[in-house]
Amino acid sequence: MSLGHNHYRRYLRSGLRKHRNRARTFAALALLACLPAHAHTHTHTHTHTHAPHRTTVVWHDDFGGDQPRWTDWSRCAQPWEDKLSQCSALVSGSGEEVFWNPALLGGGRDPVVRGAEGGIMLLARPMTDTERALLDREMARQKDLQPRYRDALANARWTSAWMQTRPSFAIGTTVSAMIRPGAGASSWDGLWMLNDPAHRRWPPEIDVAEVTNEPDGRMHVRQVIHYRDETGQFRTAGCPIAVIPRDWITVSVTRLAGQIRFGLNGVERCRIPAPPGFGDPMNLILSEQVGGLAAHTDATTVPFGLEVRWVKVTRP
Repeated sequence: MSLGHNHYRRYLRSGLRKHRNRARTFAALALLACLPAHAHTHTHTHTHTHAPHRTTVVWHDDFGGDQPRWTDWSRCAQPWEDKLSQCSALVSGSGEEVFWNPALLGGGRDPVVRGAEGGIMLLARPMTDTERALLDREMARQKDLQPRYRDALANARWTSAWMQTRPSFAIGTTVSAMIRPGAGASSWDGLWMLNDPAHRRWPPEIDVAEVTNEPDGRMHVRQVIHYRDETGQFRTAGCPIAVIPRDWITVSVTRLAGQIRFGLNGVERCRIPAPPGFGDPMNLILSEQVGGLAAHTDATTVPFGLEVRWVKVTRP
């Protein structure tokens, strides 16, 4: 073949290749345009960020001042705020060595104080001689005090705090709080729920969190319910005990029809069936207890307390 002929053939082959490549490109683009959007993500990691669930705040207290909003809290178990017997412990046999809220005696120290980093602290302290004398005087004044309460108060060596929400919260809501547990060897911190006073009986009880200092130096959080089964036997069900740091944590419980869900630090820990009796409105209780589930009180002589930065109740 002549040189001119070969050059012409090379020119044709080159043009043909260009047209083929261009056609392949157009075909590929057309194919991609027909694919669904998620088919383009094959080179991305398979992590999906979902939009947060929108919730409505039903009630909250961020403890912005030096004290809680006392219009929303009771210092003792409703509706017995004026009854000394309902401000004492040791009545359930669980071993608390506390007298709640000595300020109710008209001369004791207020156990609800400002937290070190904001929020509030429910402070447990050894009882002073003045508080002991005030308590003895009040016990003598209340002639109808039941023997078990009288014995409990006679043996009380500590003062502390109990706070209960005045509003009660219906099924379908989530109760959550940010807390820092007490550092005392005998600290027993409680965030728990009981039926509101109109329906009050025990059990049922929901322990949103019970936090204790263990003898080995670790902190344990228990998230459980207490109830009676169909035969009347007392039962407990809930999540396994979790070991937590000595730092701020968030805890939560969600009550649904037939189910209770516990959360810790934004992660759901467990779901348990809700026995009968857990559908009524319930109040939230904050308490700093001494002894009981925790190490013995002889191990601690200095004040300690449960810190609470905020509490809120939400619904979908």
